[in-house]
Amino acid sequence: MRGNMPFHEEGGESLLRAVLRTGRLEFSTRPESIQGARAVILTVGTPIDEFHNPVTSLVTRCLDLLLPHLDSKALLILRSTVAPGTTEFLHRHLEKKGKVPKLAFCPERVVQGKAIQEIRSLPQIVSGTSGSAVRAAAAARKGSRKVQDSVGRILRLEKSKLHEAAFGEFRRKVSQSKLDLMAQLRNIRDQGKRIYGVGAPSRASTLVNYVGLDDQIIDCVLEIRGSYKIGKYMPGTMIPVVDEARLFDDPPDYALLFSWHIADELMDKLWKKGYRGKFIVPLPKVKIFSPES
Repeated sequence: MRGNMPFHEEGGESLLRAVLRTGRLEFSTRPESIQGARAVILTVGTPIDEFHNPVTSLVTRCLDLLLPHLDSKALLILRSTVAPGTTEFLHRHLEKKGKVPKLAFCPERVVQGKAIQEIRSLPQIVSGTSGSAVRAAAAARKGSRKVQDSVGRILRLEKSKLHEAAFGEFRRKVSQSKLDLMAQLRNIRDQGKRIYGVGAPSRASTLVNYVGLDDQIIDCVLEIRGSYKIGKYMPGTMIPVVDEARLFDDPPDYALLFSWHIADELMDKLWKKGYRGKFIVPLPKVKIFSPES
């Protein structure tokens, strides 16, 4: 193995090299490779269809391939972004198949690019369809770590902050952010300017559909070459997903960053590659950046 990270992740290169030296990292396309595994982590999500309904068939097809090789006492952890009720749905699916391993849901709560750091430092939500599943998933996380003082601090903060008035204010801010973004984009379009979206992660689909964006506002969404999303459309819209090269071959006036959590890094990278237009960072508040800013 060459040991090159295929994407940016702080600390990823050194960690990958260290693991490769141990000989413990293996890759396989064969379902039978999980035989004997005490824990299996499933990272298949539930995207939405054109009617905004969650698609569970990707997860069930994956599970059906693994089931003949899955130990009945194994711990199965759902790690990816899934629709509410998915864990219970899969528990019933497994029961119908005659296998009920310990099923837990431990949602990913990390920012892309900082996953290694945050997996080690952030408290992990652990849930499951049985007490044994919750205990097994929690034990899998323990290792040599003890419960950090931050857990108690966060619980106290949640108790003091999460009340009806706070949720009402949060709802107001979310609604206002939607109105502000749409107003800014319409103002740009009214001036005859073009807007491309940059990146098509799941958060982009959520934002596009919540705000109500379509191909009359966003000309296209850009993905890096080789992405399986190229040639398709943003869910629930007719906004095409195209090769990132269009940003430089036919540059727009504005580029809307759908990975707003790493906006500084993306803007610097794309300006260095030759894009000279402006960037729109949609959240937490709409901001526009130009190469001169």
